[in-house]
Amino acid sequence: MHNRYELFAEFQFTEGANEETRGLSSIQSIEISANESLITHDQDNFRGNNATWYRSVVYPGNWKDRIRSFQIVPAILPPIDTKQQNSIKVPWYFMGTSEGFMLVRMSTQWPGYPECYSINGVNCIFRENIYDMFDVVEAYKNNATLNSSSIAFNAPCGPARYEHWGDDPQWCSLASTLLKALMIGDRNLKDLQCVKNKNGVIARFYSSNFCLPRTNTTYWNACTIFPSADICESSVKSYLFSSQNIVGILRLCAAMMIAWAIARMALNSGS
Repeated sequence: MHNRYELFAEFQFTEGANEETRGLSSIQSIEISANESLITHDQDNFRGNNATWYRSVVYPGNWKDRIRSFQIVPAILPPIDTKQQNSIKVPWYFMGTSEGFMLVRMSTQWPGYPECYSINGVNCIFRENIYDMFDVVEAYKNNATLNSSSIAFNAPCGPARYEHWGDDPQWCSLASTLLKALMIGDRNLKDLQCVKNKNGVIARFYSSNFCLPRTNTTYWNACTIFPSADICESSVKSYLFSSQNIVGILRLCAAMMIAWAIARMALNSGS
């Protein structure tokens, strides 16, 4: 019986197979079956630092250009019990990042560190719009009835992440800050109001012109347009933000707008 993996292309090997990857300068994804695991090494002949991959991944973290040899072995149990991880009733929150929105919460398996919703323990799941996260939540709720390779295997920040990524990305720091702010009550849902404007339903901060943006890289006046008021209200309840941080951002934006207006007036008066 042959096992399958995908490293740029698809090859065939028998169980317990190993191979060196000379000639492959970059590996973009890894595909393994449910009854196997992959061990990658950053030196030839299975030496050097290594990482174990328990499920297929769409992007191999900081190993993209590092894999020099690898071994396909019978499935190794992950370092955490995924079924126990999924049985814990800890709510997920929607957080905006440069890649889109994601589900985050504090990890119960790795206390003190956030985790993102994932099915392979490595790649977080992102969606373009905040309201698209409801489909991800439904997938999380339903995964216990699916086969074992589809059960959520959440990706934590901290030491458990370093094997595949080397360090914590920016979202880990952001999630940690916002989740800690949530714990001390620094998230006032009244700060966000769902209102209708000429473009549709938006979530507006206070009575200002600023709103819940499309991602955290867009301006606060580049609003998310919600399909309905109900979806907006539900999204706001799950949106992770710090009221104190929002106040600071709005004050900064207002100050910048005032400075821009003054500069424009001075330019016009000079001409």
